[in-house]
Amino acid sequence: MQHSKPNDTGETSSSLSEPIEQSSHPTRRQYLYGIGLLGTTTPSIIPLTKRKQDNEDIETLNFLLEVELLHRAMYRLFLENADEGKIETSEYAQRFSQVQQDSLYESIEELFNHEDAHVWRLRNIIKDLGGEPVEECEYTFDFVTKNGVDDKQFYDTAAEVETVGTAGYAGALADLGAHESDARSIHSVESRHSTYTRFLNAEDRFPNVFDISLSKEEVRNRYEEYQDC
Repeated sequence: MQHSKPNDTGETSSSLSEPIEQSSHPTRRQYLYGIGLLGTTTPSIIPLTKRKQDNEDIETLNFLLEVELLHRAMYRLFLENADEGKIETSEYAQRFSQVQQDSLYESIEELFNHEDAHVWRLRNIIKDLGGEPVEECEYTFDFVTKNGVDDKQFYDTAAEVETVGTAGYAGALADLGAHESDARSIHSVESRHSTYTRFLNAEDRFPNVFDISLSKEEVRNRYEEYQDC
């Protein structure tokens, strides 16, 4: 008669030559394989998770697109109504150096070009994710007058809009997945816009040691006076 041999734990195990009794009933694992569930669940989790993250990214990127559309519209309205010569020789412009005066209009053109590039970049990312980019809202700015543009009022508006937008980017970054780096590359540019427009408005260019962040709702509330979406 064959004797069972002890294993490492001191328990006995059957001889390798001893036949293993087969159950006539399928195991749970065999049943799940048989109906096609086991082995297909895990691969499907990853696409579902990615789609969820993509949808969340689309929502946040569309919010940032709202911000950029407002910024672009503000600078476009200025450029459409401002007279370059008057802007650079206005009474308010006398506070700047001659070099700064001579580049005022050109600098606003550069800000517009930045915002326009941001709009197209965000639109393309949203489309690549299968989303629908938001459209422009109706915008209202009070720096346009019957004589062109009130430059001091424009600088005041631009400083506020850019500072709020920069804080909005800071708040949105945490909500982004794979496209966080795209938003960060714009956020740093918006921060420089904020610094420059605050300088134009005679404000402290470096007001905080630590910048604040704003939620989507907070940004939209602060932009409410400028846009009707």
